[in-house]
Amino acid sequence: MKTLLIHAGLPKTGSSALQVFFARNHAALRQKSIDYFPLGEFAAAATGQISAGNASCLATALIPAAHPDAAANPTQVFAAVTRAIAAGRCQTGLLSSELLADADPERLRNWAATIRAAGITLKSVYFIRQQSQMLCSMYVQYVKRSLCRETPEAYIERTYRAAPYLNHASFYKTHAEIFGAGNVTVRLYEDALQTSVIETFLEAAGISQASLDTNIPTINTGLAPAELAIMRELNKFRPHTRLSDFLVHNARLAGTAVPGESYAFLPPALAADLDAYFAAENAELAKLYFGREELFSARAPASTPIKIGEFSQTDLVNVLGGLLVRYDERLADLESHLAAARANPLRRLARKIRRVARVSEA
Repeated sequence: MKTLLIHAGLPKTGSSALQVFFARNHAALRQKSIDYFPLGEFAAAATGQISAGNASCLATALIPAAHPDAAANPTQVFAAVTRAIAAGRCQTGLLSSELLADADPERLRNWAATIRAAGITLKSVYFIRQQSQMLCSMYVQYVKRSLCRETPEAYIERTYRAAPYLNHASFYKTHAEIFGAGNVTVRLYEDALQTSVIETFLEAAGISQASLDTNIPTINTGLAPAELAIMRELNKFRPHTRLSDFLVHNARLAGTAVPGESYAFLPPALAADLDAYFAAENAELAKLYFGREELFSARAPASTPIKIGEFSQTDLVNVLGGLLVRYDERLADLESHLAAARANPLRRLARKIRRVARVSEA
């Protein structure tokens, strides 16, 4: 292996769709001498599920030791990843996880040094997104998957200073120092949506799209504000994540959830505060990497914001009605399987009786 390609997210920039693409194209990528190692949550992505990528295991060993998800034995994790890399016969290896965005710089630096010592060049490709939109999308995910009942304002106020990867210039400079500036490629998520995140990643990584199946179903989309408000209320009952999966499925059918949705539910004052807080970082990366004055294009005027927490009776009926349809389908499927299971012993008994009858007649 000559090159190891690292995709470190960032969070809420289409990583789940990319990981499904990588896993489902595992064999086709190997034909191009690119090995998306079957590590971490590879199997979940291969079945089209939301995952944290094949490098999720590596990420647990690279995040700070105080992090709740930090590996109890990082040395063991490093050894397993190193074995997979050493066993690879392709020219390029590929590791992907948005959790790598949380990597402790010193741990990442030390790990990268061991990989380079084996004669392997490390490259980094990742997406960035306008911070307030990124935080809104993180909030939606928190409501969908983690039983969140906070307001978006409360969640974002306690989150944005504690996520170093939101400081785009600092994050880039860390990767440039560790991997080498010429080995770091940054793309804007907002720009990628004009074509697709998958096609943009392939272009950025220098991978030909030929023979690869880029027709990947929409993964992990958001919810409209009213749906999100209802989900937040339902979280008091601690529902299974299957409920949010059904909500997202129904939202896609209804056309109320689309990939890369632009969120407009933040109070204008908070959105302005976020823009001001990250202005210097964004301006520095715009000049340092892209050679321009502005990092992100001016946002189009948002539609009339809907506060999270406001929903009508119609919204409630639509959401709960949609859930009833999904659970009715699930119940019908279970009943069908149960009927088939009950019928099997009778079929076996009937076949046995026919065999005995034929023997008797003979």
